[in-house]
Amino acid sequence: MNGRPLVCFHFHGLKRLWSWLYEPNLSEYRARLSAVVRKGIFQPYLRELIAIEADLRSLHGQAATGLRLRRGGAQASVFGALTGQLRRWFRIGRGLLAGQYLIRMNGRVL
Repeated sequence: MNGRPLVCFHFHGLKRLWSWLYEPNLSEYRARLSAVVRKGIFQPYLRELIAIEADLRSLHGQAATGLRLRRGGAQASVFGALTGQLRRWFRIGRGLLAGQYLIRMNGRVL
């Protein structure tokens, strides 16, 4: 990075929210998704993951794509679920505007 070799980078917090949207979770470390980090670290990594997923899908007909199962208790109300979804959409919208997410579009990672 910046002319020096990157020794190690741990992608522990990276999450796929949808097939086209990834959250690097850098805010947990009080870091921002700068252009250098986006282009030099995350874009090559995600391109490789996407290519591997496509290879697996062609070999096996389908590949695991980050499916997340959520279990809610019997007491979970519709209002509570709706409120949680609205909060999530608001957080994602705010993050999109702030440039905190990686977007996959037409085979490219932006």
